[in-house]
Amino acid sequence: MTTTSSNFSGLIPSSASTSSNEGYPNSIYDQVAPSIRADLRDYQECNVDQLLAVFLERGRATKNPLTPRIPQSEGNSHDSSLSCTATERALGNCSEATNAPTSLVPDPNIIISPVTHELLDFRCFFSLLEPALKPVDSRQHPETAQYGLFVELANRSLDYVRSLKITGLREASTRDILFRVNHKKRTEGISKGNRLPDIVVVPLASARRVHGKPTGDWKECSENEGTNRGCFGWPDVLVCGEVTLREESQQPDVYHTDSESTAASTSSCQDGSKFTLITSASNSIAASGSSISPLSTRSGSTHVSVSSVPEVRAGMSQLHFSRNLFNTSQALGLPRGLKRPGNHNDQSSSKRSTSDKTRMGDPDKSASESNRQYQPNQSLSGESKANTSNNGAKEHMLEAALQLGINAAEMLRCSLGRRHAFGMIIIDAMLWIWWFDRQGAIQSSGINFIEDLPRFMVLLFAIQRFDLDDWGFDEALDPSVALRHSSPDIPTTQTVEYEVDGKDGKIKVRFSSKIEKPLHEVFSLKGRCTHVFPVAGTPEQPPLVAKLYWPNQDRPHEAEIIDHARENLDLVDHLPDVFGRLDIDPMGTRRIRDELGISSNSPGRPRLLRIIIMEELSPIIKLRGDDLIIAWAECVRCHYLLSEKNIRHLDLSLANLMVREREFEGKPKYFGVVNDWDLGDMENNLLEARGELTKTILFTALDILKPRPANEQVVQRYSHDLESFAWILVWVFLAVQESKVAPVSDVVEWQTGDPESSLNARVTFTVMPSVFKPHEEWQRYWMMARRIAEWLRGRIPAPPPIQDEEDNDEMTVSNQNAPFDENQVPNQDDTPEERKELLWSLLEMVKKRLGDRMPSLPHIEGL
Repeated sequence: MTTTSSNFSGLIPSSASTSSNEGYPNSIYDQVAPSIRADLRDYQECNVDQLLAVFLERGRATKNPLTPRIPQSEGNSHDSSLSCTATERALGNCSEATNAPTSLVPDPNIIISPVTHELLDFRCFFSLLEPALKPVDSRQHPETAQYGLFVELANRSLDYVRSLKITGLREASTRDILFRVNHKKRTEGISKGNRLPDIVVVPLASARRVHGKPTGDWKECSENEGTNRGCFGWPDVLVCGEVTLREESQQPDVYHTDSESTAASTSSCQDGSKFTLITSASNSIAASGSSISPLSTRSGSTHVSVSSVPEVRAGMSQLHFSRNLFNTSQALGLPRGLKRPGNHNDQSSSKRSTSDKTRMGDPDKSASESNRQYQPNQSLSGESKANTSNNGAKEHMLEAALQLGINAAEMLRCSLGRRHAFGMIIIDAMLWIWWFDRQGAIQSSGINFIEDLPRFMVLLFAIQRFDLDDWGFDEALDPSVALRHSSPDIPTTQTVEYEVDGKDGKIKVRFSSKIEKPLHEVFSLKGRCTHVFPVAGTPEQPPLVAKLYWPNQDRPHEAEIIDHARENLDLVDHLPDVFGRLDIDPMGTRRIRDELGISSNSPGRPRLLRIIIMEELSPIIKLRGDDLIIAWAECVRCHYLLSEKNIRHLDLSLANLMVREREFEGKPKYFGVVNDWDLGDMENNLLEARGELTKTILFTALDILKPRPANEQVVQRYSHDLESFAWILVWVFLAVQESKVAPVSDVVEWQTGDPESSLNARVTFTVMPSVFKPHEEWQRYWMMARRIAEWLRGRIPAPPPIQDEEDNDEMTVSNQNAPFDENQVPNQDDTPEERKELLWSLLEMVKKRLGDRMPSLPHIEGL
């Protein structure tokens, strides 16, 4: 993908990622990396302790889909001490939990307050520190030491927190999760690309399956990595992780500590939302008996990139790597036993400027006085900082985040209806937790799992108690997941019977839990991520499909738009027919952001999970020659009639044009159908902020792609949609061959989610169409295409006036400081006369080629 200029910030590609119908290539690394990088660009950040509090809240013995806060007892509002012991029985266990979120439909208008820290307390974990950090022999992991050492520490900690009971929380899940090294092992999924996460968290049953040991116990499966094992499938993976040691790092000989070198709790918690940190007794502060400064409870913030480089911002612009864990000295608080080669008396590498601030610490305190969560001091914009060692860390974080994002996209697509996925990035001994869902990525502040082992153990304790819906799975849509996570046998395909709201009451559809070849799928991290697959209804119904996707919560319901459009009986053959619908998770991606307290900072709108059952249609490229162009013209006419009734589509693309087959006098007859109305509206709201527009860039009108500020109001006119129809036809000639999308080499670069690249590439076509060569089967239509190019050239937006550089700088500063004036944008569509004239001019060019075969239906007065 070409780099994105800041002038183009805000336009959201709706099909930047791989799609089976748009001609995007298969999801292999080099081809999906640009779109995943773009998806990660607007990640959010949160306080790791707030995220841990949310995880613990979800582990309550009883809960509902909204995970409500349980009020504290009277007089205990500030003392959040919990009853915790290795022998006391909890109030409940996982079998007492309510059904998955699909069993209850929450009101999407409910306001969820940020989760409190009443469950967050480290004191339960102090007694477990010594056995968890007993010596780890790095010789057991000669090839993948950095992976094996972390995995052994994590599994040892899981083993010790398993027996810990906290009143009100579930016991450890029977899935009995464990960490596994996965380095150089392919993880099996829908795509054929090689995905090689460094480490994974999987259920015990999955570990048994890949080792061929159906009776192997947890200890055996956690300690015996083995080399001759099978591959995990993505539905097995609960967390994927990327691990790296920077090149200048030195691996420790052993990890271990003893009871004296690890301080006990420094002072009792006075505030339930804060707690003290544990540190090495060799640290001067801890040794003196003084309390360590408590963690700030400030919520995370959002960073929206305005850089000219559309790369993932390394953590990325907030996570500080000013010192190498394995080169730090005892004076910095590392546990004794964390050895490093070199001069142990040289402490110069541990010195840190008091001007360096941590993200979550007190801004008036130096990093050495704040909590041990280090943030980088360099962003992707290229701004240099004093600490040049951050360059390598930034590169590692960028690569790790990109690989993690691709793996997370696999996790989200591996099981129908999966809500979210988890990831970890580990650099040296710093760990960051990532949450991925269809609204975007959320990254926590970091944990030093050596210096701050209790916080790491809280994380393990919490996820050890997760059930299927906590991991993001929807058991109603994919019951095979429960079997996969509980039995070492090879999972069998399950037939799913699913109930939705029909036209006259409830209806049930059936489908396979294993979708080998979806009819349509988009490989991406965020967005609608539409997944279309076949379902079976009743015998009297036509062949049906299910459309499972994540629309914005505040957009009109697609089914309602279609129902309203079908009120024109002349158009019913040219519109999809909805048989059922259900909002599976109305709260959707908003829930976690409300719980974290970061909803107001989100760069994207919250999304909900929706399923619509519709009649199965065929892609328009099933047709060839005149038949395809006739169906295209019928779609253009249908679209015009609906636009005159203020029913707008707003995201036309090749994938959205379908055909319906009917039998007429013993012969098949095809009707062009305008499909996918999930970005449409019925309110004729012409103005929309540039930053809120969602478009399939390949077919977007050039006027919308021109440079403008993200907060500028854009008027979406009928002429913009009509131009999209023209680009669809041009793309057919240049990219469709034998009913398959196979772009000629000259237009491969058109497949981009970057507005600037798309604008430049397609403007070239309008100016010099003769240099482009269509596929042979469309050669006889090329004269028509060249006329369309001339028609499009007349619609190219005029360039801004040239200004002196000095004047331009002054204007830039002025524009940045002044709010956008909506009155500068004409709030009006093309006039009815302009719309009809523009439509006539486009259809006349097509009519010259089709002649008498040019369709006259749906009927338009005067055309």
